[in-house]
This record gives sequence, structure tokens and C-alpha cells, in this order.
Amino acid sequence: MEYSRLYLIFDIPQAQADLPALRATFEAVLAGGARMIQLRAKQLSGEDFREVAEELVPLANSAGAQVFINTRAAIAHELGVAGIHRPARGPAVAELKEGGLRVGVSTHSLGEALAAEKEGADFVTFSPIFESASKPGYGPALGLERLGDLCATLSIPVYALAGVTPENAQDCREVGAFGVAVMGGILSAQDPSEATRRYLEILGAP
Repeated sequence: MEYSRLYLIFDIPQAQADLPALRATFEAVLAGGARMIQLRAKQLSGEDFREVAEELVPLANSAGAQVFINTRAAIAHELGVAGIHRPARGPAVAELKEGGLRVGVSTHSLGEALAAEKEGADFVTFSPIFESASKPGYGPALGLERLGDLCATLSIPVYALAGVTPENAQDCREVGAFGVAVMGGILSAQDPSEATRRYLEILGAP
């Protein structure tokens, strides 16, 4: 299973998910070419999130897109998605990989990234690379130099996250990032489909 250069974080912030609107946006990003998508819904109950995932995962499957479920391992296993995305600290990666799922891990330092790789993570996100309103609480931007140092140290794919725009996405690739992880740059765009397409064109790869 190949990874995409674009890892779309499909965040669902509403306390009560609007399924028709979510479906429309999800179909738009799929139409734009998104093929690796993390479903993230920290404000939803397990039951509400399962309802959303049951609606969206079949759409991804039909488009040939991989889905990674954020944190909720039981739902990921139930729905047979590609994998699970875990915070820097959480259940053992080996435990999450049971059944053949892949595991991505969020990291914010070289130490966290090395620990994730040692545990057996398949890839990591590294943030915040640039200033970003969607990634508060993790300190100042890490910048391209630290991203490059991390990429040179790890042997697994690294996705640059936070503040990544079409204008700086290629900079992340040039210092060694396998790809970029994007949330607001696509989901907050007036046309999520076109925004997805633009990132993919800049990255020059599926």
C-alpha cells in the first residue's frame, strides 16, 4: 500500500456532526484527488463518530482512498480501514497494528519521533512546522531546518504539519519530508476540491 504525498486531516469540530454537509465536503476532497485521509473528531462521542465514519468510509473505499481513524482504535478495526492515527503518547503501536492496520503517530519533537519509529510506527506527522491557528499549544513553529534534521534522522515517512500552504509545501519536500499533512488549508477553503487539487499539483505526486 503506497502513501500519498498529501495526508488530509478531515477534522469534524462540531459537537453534533452535520452528516449531509460532511458528506458533501468529503466527496469534494475525494473529487480533488485526496487518497489518504485521517478522520478526526475529538468532540464527538464514540457513537456519533461511528455514525460519521460509517457514512464516509464507504465513499473513500469507492474512490480508492486510504482512511486512518484518529485515536478510536475499536472503530478503525470494526470498519476495516487502512489504519489508525495516534497522539505522541497512547496505546502501544504494536497493539494498534493488530489485524494488519498501519499506524501514524503525531510528534512534536525529535525525541517523540524517534520513540514512535522505535515502537514500529509506519509514519509520523511533525508539527508545528509553521505558525498555524489550527495547531495551538505546541509552542513556536519548528521551522524547515528542524524538519530537515528530523527527516535525515528517521527512516520512516515524515509529514510536515501546521501552516503548510501550497506556497511552502514544496519547501517541506525539499528538506526531506515525504509529504505534507493539511487540515485548514483545504477544509477552510472556498472550494475544498480545488484546494486539494492544488496541493497535489504542487507536490507533483499522488
